[in-house]
Amino acid sequence: YNWEQKKLDYSLTTTGCVNVDLEPEPCVELLNEVWSAPTGTVRLTYRFRDDTHVFWKYTRGWKPGTYNATSPVQQGVSVARPEFIDAFETGASASWVDGRIGLDFSIFYYSYTDYQLFTAQQVAGGQPEFVILNAISAEVYGAELDATIRPWYGAFFNVRFGWLESQFLDFVQIQQE
Repeated sequence: YNWEQKKLDYSLTTTGCVNVDLEPEPCVELLNEVWSAPTGTVRLTYRFRDDTHVFWKYTRGWKPGTYNATSPVQQGVSVARPEFIDAFETGASASWVDGRIGLDFSIFYYSYTDYQLFTAQQVAGGQPEFVILNAISAEVYGAELDATIRPWYGAFFNVRFGWLESQFLDFVQIQQE
């Protein structure tokens, strides 16, 4: 289980805020966010023998939200929501002929909710700013292969292959000019 608290005392001196006497004063925002979520991993492994097994793994991950304190005066401080990931992986690992031949293979799928994306944003009349925005959903999937052959002591041949695909499933960013 993960828990995080972030506090931000944000003070911006501008003529945009006034006190009860209608005098200009600094705009002050007091932010106090608490984010928490259960996380963890479940892994099942079946061993055919000591040197050969298959596995299945599920992981629930989480990254807390954050503040974007460079936002324009009209918007104030914006908050990026926490990011969640559901990660599924399955694969096999084997070693044969006294470790002279080895093979590791896995395929995986990651499903993100509120994926945190670091990007530039610009509001009409303002300067470009670097902020963290949330993509509502994104996915990453792929496979990995690692094969090793050791024909004699001190020598080995190693072949590795990786395939990776990723995409935003629901993300729109509007830029104003």
